Amino acid sequence: MAMLFPPKEIMRNIRIHNGSVYLVGEVTDEQKKIFQKFKKQVDKDKKKSRVETD
Repeated sequence: MAMLFPPKEIMRNIRIHNGSVYLVGEVTDEQKKIFQKFKKQVDKDKKKSRVETD
């Protein structure tokens, strides 16, 4: 699994709690769009890293 880092445009507004990623504070619409792309990749990576047991 690759280590993901938030884009610099939203770095200050990212919070992580219990493995979930949040956008906080005052942000622009452009920052929200950047965050959505970043979160989508994080969620995709989380799914790949889960180990399923029978």
